[in-house]
Amino acid sequence: MINETAGLTQQKAIPGADGRESAPGQTAGNEPESAFTGRKFISFVFGGSSYALDSQTVSEVVRDLSATKLPNTPEWLLGIANLRSEIVTVIDLRSLIGESSSSGGEIAKHVVIRLETMDALIAFRVEKLREILTVDNIEISASDQDPHPFVSGTFMHKSESFTVLNVGKLVGSLKVI
Repeated sequence: MINETAGLTQQKAIPGADGRESAPGQTAGNEPESAFTGRKFISFVFGGSSYALDSQTVSEVVRDLSATKLPNTPEWLLGIANLRSEIVTVIDLRSLIGESSSSGGEIAKHVVIRLETMDALIAFRVEKLREILTVDNIEISASDQDPHPFVSGTFMHKSESFTVLNVGKLVGSLKVI
């Protein structure tokens, strides 16, 4: 428990299940508190694989964005769209990652991301939006062998492997010639 007195923060002992008090820094079960250094991720699926994005980079998830194709642009650039008077660059993340196209008939959802370092929105279509996951940093393995520069690691959650995408590196890898 935390007790604030005269602007100072003090920890008080917490009574355990056995009635004894534990020392500050320990839980009621007399186990040391672990310093949780987790991050929240938005998880999604496409091409049969599970992916995750740091939730701080996700601005919102919207239904279908009707992108207007631009002439003489790379295949991965699907075009631009208008989202409440803001221009959104719509990319095909599948082609960048090398996943096959999905079957038709799915309800299109787009994950819209915004980086603090830029004043632009980027969106990409996902096959299935999953859930928000909280993962401890020590559970994320670096991904040195992945050929894509924007894959920063992997983690396991409920016996399923998730690939972590680094949005900053993803945006940096997009080059229009």
